[in-house]
Amino acid sequence: MRTVLFLATLTLAAAAAPAQQPAPTPARPGAGEQKPPAGEEAPPPEQKVGEAPTVPTGQTASEAAAAVPDTGVIAKVNVQGNRRVESDAIRAAIPLKAGDTFDRDKLKAALLAVWRMGYFNDVKLDVSRAKPPLTGYVLTVLVSEKPAVRESSARSPPCARSSWRGTRSCPRTTSRTPSM
Repeated sequence: MRTVLFLATLTLAAAAAPAQQPAPTPARPGAGEQKPPAGEEAPPPEQKVGEAPTVPTGQTASEAAAAVPDTGVIAKVNVQGNRRVESDAIRAAIPLKAGDTFDRDKLKAALLAVWRMGYFNDVKLDVSRAKPPLTGYVLTVLVSEKPAVRESSARSPPCARSSWRGTRSCPRTTSRTPSM
């Protein structure tokens, strides 16, 4: 449990303070890679299985990496990455609603509230400036759901052979009456 909380805290710190981290050095394109045309950004890296997206839909990596103040007013709460769990169920678990003021502690509480639902492999939060006509910030909850159980099998032990004249004590077989 401590490991989970530690990882959730690290994820929150990474999502809330991207400006404090040094910018990663761009990798040189390899033999099979192509450079994006001038003036365009490279496409986001492919998402790993079981990992929440790193950039909200509709944003570029540079928009998502923009500095966000430690406090502000939430204009809207978005949920992305969910398939089976309803977006409204996730929003209901979050202690922050539109119009509330956020800070690091409230964001941490929101992240942990979604994680404690138990349906997700990975949970990330993204806070970005709201686009006009909204004012304030948009809180985006990025989740990756745990895989669904596709098949469940429970095997019963094989029927035991009775030591009494070779009869079976299994209800699926026809009963044999011992001959005397």
